[in-house]
Parts: sequence; structure tokens; C-alpha cells
Amino acid sequence: MIIINYIIIIIIKNGDFLAEDYEIKSFKNKEEAEELLKKSRNRIDEIDNELLDLISQRTSLAADIVLAKDYLGIPIYDKSREDAIHKKIKKASEEKNLDADIIDQIIDMLTTLSKTNIRTSFVKRLAKELIETHKGVFTTDFEENKKLVQEYSTVSTKHLRNKIAGYVTRLVRLEQTQE
Repeated sequence: MIIINYIIIIIIKNGDFLAEDYEIKSFKNKEEAEELLKKSRNRIDEIDNELLDLISQRTSLAADIVLAKDYLGIPIYDKSREDAIHKKIKKASEEKNLDADIIDQIIDMLTTLSKTNIRTSFVKRLAKELIETHKGVFTTDFEENKKLVQEYSTVSTKHLRNKIAGYVTRLVRLEQTQE
């Protein structure tokens, strides 16, 4: 009986083979290969779940940063901070033999996700708090609500104020139609 050895070589960045970064696995039979496939897929599924948990934590921390910056009157967007993150990530990617351009794109996507989630959750939360704290003050008039949001909150940007006023207006209209 002839034993056929299947060899897996993990190809690292740009097809380069780096002796310290790959492992050759030999299989004596089909069952061993299938078992490795199954175990590897299960571990990837576990890692995917861990990644989702980490992304959720990252987004939550970014929301905390926005709240603190808004309260302190610091601009929310900080180009130098984002540049420093990209530089740090590029260096770490290269050290781990990962494609730095792809990892940079992933970081951009995480940043976009955080910004979108932060803005939406912050706007909704603050709008609801303002309506609850100042019952009967807000109306279905967007222009009036812009002035009231400015008066009753610490929101520092016109764009954010308008988003909050728009959501307040929507909630007041919704409340009135339900009565």
C-alpha cells in the first residue's frame, strides 16, 4: 500500500516562503486531512466570534471618547491621532508578515463603523434625554428644536446639533401621532 502524503504550505505575503513562518504538515491518510480541516474551520469560527466581540468593545470605547471630547469641547475628528494609528498598525502588520495595505483598509472600516455607530447612538440617546428632561418644550418645528438643542446641551458642532434636532423633531411627531 502506498501512502500518499499531502503537504500544506502556508503562503505568506506576496507568495514568499519564509522558513520561520510556515509549517509543513504531512498526512498519512484522508481522515487526518479531513480532521485538520474540521479543527481549523472550527477555530476560525471561534476567532470570528472573538473578533466580533472585540469590534463591539472598540466601538463602545470610541463612543466614550466622543462623549468625553464633546463635553471638553475638543473636536471629535483628530487627523494626527488617526495617522498615528495607521502608522502603528502598518508597523505591526509588517512585523507579523501581514499585508499592511489590507490591514490598513480593515482599520479604515473599523473607524467608519465606529463613527457611524457613535453618531447614531449618540444622537438618539441625547435626543431622548433632552425630550425626557425638558418635557413639553420640544415641538414638531425643526428650526425651533435646533435652538432648544443648542440651549439645553453641550453639543459643540452645528452638524451634530442639527442631527439631534432632527431626531428630536421626528420623535415628537411620532409621539403626537400615537396619541
